[in-house]
Amino acid sequence: MLNDALRTLEGDTIILMGFFIKDLHSEIKQLYQQRSNEYREEPFTIYRGQSLSIQNFEKLRNTKGGLLSFNNFLSTSKKEEIARNYAKIGTLNMNSVGILFKLTIDPSKSSVPFTSVNQLSYFNHEEVILSMHSVFRIHDFKQINYVDRLYQVDLEMTSDDDTQLRKVTERIREETKGETGWRRLGLLLIKISQLEKAEELFKFLLEQKNQENDQAAIYNSLGYIKSDQGKYKKALDFYDRPLDILQKKNSY
Repeated sequence: MLNDALRTLEGDTIILMGFFIKDLHSEIKQLYQQRSNEYREEPFTIYRGQSLSIQNFEKLRNTKGGLLSFNNFLSTSKKEEIARNYAKIGTLNMNSVGILFKLTIDPSKSSVPFTSVNQLSYFNHEEVILSMHSVFRIHDFKQINYVDRLYQVDLEMTSDDDTQLRKVTERIREETKGETGWRRLGLLLIKISQLEKAEELFKFLLEQKNQENDQAAIYNSLGYIKSDQGKYKKALDFYDRPLDILQKKNSY
């Protein structure tokens, strides 16, 4: 449920599970630090098998050489065959593609936390969990054994000083300057044209107990969304709400 929400950016679910997300990230980070000596700072390879819609696969293939960010907690395996079996499931649906991600990680170049959970798992899958927002460089696409709609995608985790990643990060920070927390997430959703998801998030925030200044900012964001959707009357209604809040505040 959590990864589904993170993958599809379901704002209300992410907010409700915010503390769990933070705790899980902290736990992975702590285990990573405790076991850092085990990794010996040598590159290693892990695998992940999953399905992608044909449309999303074509988008992925068109970004070869670019960056791919996973905005969920990533479950992987050191055993290629296990991940390959998951990838094969994608070929059962004519509208999807089976993807075997081959991920190369160099612990000496990246600080993204990960940990083995083999001792905690019932199955001997040699599972490795990566924390959120792992970013990889897309290197290559290979059809597996000439099987239709079954591909291997070679990825390499970016280093902390990757020039392209740093530029993207700086741009995001600049475009959301002055905003924090969930409002920053909402603005990012607007930037990537996920207007309906941004609207859903901001309306959910309005249902929470926010300060009046926060409410005014949220109404402004909703007004911007409606204006961008061409729903100008509704946009004006939202833009008027901060004025009502300000007049009410000045009347005291």
